Amino acid sequence: LWLISATITMNTTGSSFDFGGTGWSSIVLWSMDANLFHWAGDTTHLTLHDLAIASVGSPKSPSSTAIYFDKSCQYSIISNILITGSQPIVQHPELKPTAAGGGFDLGTYTQTVTVDDCYIWSAAGFGVKIGYGAEVRIGGGRFEGVTPETGIGVWLTGGNGGVHLTSTDVGLWKIGLLSNQTCRPGVEAWCGGNFASNREVFLTHATLDSCGTVRAH
Repeated sequence: LWLISATITMNTTGSSFDFGGTGWSSIVLWSMDANLFHWAGDTTHLTLHDLAIASVGSPKSPSSTAIYFDKSCQYSIISNILITGSQPIVQHPELKPTAAGGGFDLGTYTQTVTVDDCYIWSAAGFGVKIGYGAEVRIGGGRFEGVTPETGIGVWLTGGNGGVHLTSTDVGLWKIGLLSNQTCRPGVEAWCGGNFASNREVFLTHATLDSCGTVRAH
């Protein structure tokens, strides 16, 4: 067990990086209302894998995110990560489980990223948030919110192409799949105006279960 009480910020710009544990027995206790792992700058060729994150202690704001990229996530693989807000820590009863905030925020720009066999249980903010870009593949796993009254399961923020959601269960969110089309500031020239459509979005054997709605606007 690792008890984390302040954000851990990493900048791996320009380098390949491997970050992981030995499976879900490697448990990080996320105890503060802030981002947990903050990847700064343009993150490329990251392998993030085999780790459990348990939200405990302080209640998390919806914007407090377990895995947060502030600029970009490119050519990277995220696999076998568990983020849970409902896992009791028997050895430390004073660290009560609390709902997680956000799960994976893949940055303003998300290009050629795979999220494979990852699980989120009891998150109030969002499951996966995807920046503009292309070729994002989410395969397997389960993203579960707290109630159908809060949060977003899979969030396309605009200008997304080639997004694949395959054999993944998305449940208990206010919005199961949100497809925004507004460009982020600074990318209007790339998308040809103030708005960018999302294209080539594929749902294959995916389940949207007990969600308030699926919405595109």
